[in-house]
Formats: sequence, structure tokens, C-alpha cells
Amino acid sequence: MENKKIFGVPITLWLFPPAALFLIVTNAIKSILSKKKERIKMNNFAPLLVFIVAAGAWFQHLYTCFTEESWGFLIAGALFFPVAIVHGVGIWFGFW
Repeated sequence: MENKKIFGVPITLWLFPPAALFLIVTNAIKSILSKKKERIKMNNFAPLLVFIVAAGAWFQHLYTCFTEESWGFLIAGALFFPVAIVHGVGIWFGFW
């Protein structure tokens, strides 16, 4: 059976989003380091930036849900990580 991939990450690893995002970032860093002599392109840096923002928003969601004891929303964000990321960014910009 062939192991299907999305953005170079096996589909089974996407069940735990932080691990998938970590793998995307490590691939981007390897790509940047392998091109030492070439000029670093923005498309190699973009996944790292996306990971930093997404991970920060995810942790913001976790912190807020734990402190406000919003258990249902915490579970929703854990099962479907884009909910957590949107919620975390929304907290940063004052939407929640």
C-alpha cells in the first residue's frame, strides 16, 4: 500500500496536527540549509512562518480554554485544529 502524502507529510500523521506541522517545518529548514550557496527564497521561509503563527494560535486556544474552563470548545479545537487556530488568532485581534 502506497503511503499518500499531503505537503510531504503522510496522511496518517495529519491526525495529530502539531506533528504534521513540525514535519513541514523541518522539511522547510532542510531545504533552506541545503541551499547554502543559493539565495534563500521566500517560499522556503513561508512554511516556517505559517507554523509559528499556527502553533502560537493553537497554544493560545489551549490556554484560553483551560483558564475559562471552556471544555467543549477545547475538545472541538483538539479534534479539528483549524477551529483552534482561528480561535487563537481571533483572541489576538480581539474578536473573542
